[in-house]
Amino acid sequence: MLFESDRSTRLGRGQSYPVKAQTLDAALRERGVDAALRVKWLRRWESLRPDLILLAEYDGLEARRAQSHVNRPGTVTLTIFSVPSKERAEIENVLLGQGLSRLASWLTQIGDRPETWRTEPHELTISVAEGRSGRPRSR
Repeated sequence: MLFESDRSTRLGRGQSYPVKAQTLDAALRERGVDAALRVKWLRRWESLRPDLILLAEYDGLEARRAQSHVNRPGTVTLTIFSVPSKERAEIENVLLGQGLSRLASWLTQIGDRPETWRTEPHELTISVAEGRSGRPRSR
């Protein structure tokens, strides 16, 4: 596996993760990602953006902001959010069809970015709403 995984969050009835760890690992390898990643699996809360399914956070080499995870300069943490079980298959298709390609491209370009980019923290988000419209949204 490409990543260290933290899957300690138990899900309630009607919630599922949109992709399995093995599927995520295989899909990223297939797209040329060979960097070690930390993956967190979190239950969705009502206050969270309801369409957000994946958050990738790059810890800059000199990270200066509070983050939702332990700071590891120069590394990437992926957060996979749970989704309603009845929508899981559709959302997995969005991720596998478009979202993970966008993520893989972003991840493989990190090492080629100028040092000024790599010094600062960055994030990429993938949401289901934009994925359904044909383009995963990233920030």
